[in-house]
Amino acid sequence: VTNTQLLQLIPNTEYSISVLARHGEMTSDALEDRGVTLPVPPAGALRISDVTHSSMKVNWDAAPGAVRQYIITYKPE
Repeated sequence: VTNTQLLQLIPNTEYSISVLARHGEMTSDALEDRGVTLPVPPAGALRISDVTHSSMKVNWDAAPGAVRQYIITYKPE
């Protein structure tokens, strides 16, 4: 085996990765590298429509992947 998949990593995080070979009771020097996971992709374009004096409709394009929840916040300026 000369590869593995690292799972359940934290998005947008740098990882130090080391690989050592075991030969009987002896261990090789480490091969080392760094890898950075991608950030969580945002939702797509945001659109505001149907604006009245007390309401507005907000639509957005879906974020890629298995989105568990969208969090919507708003405040007066």
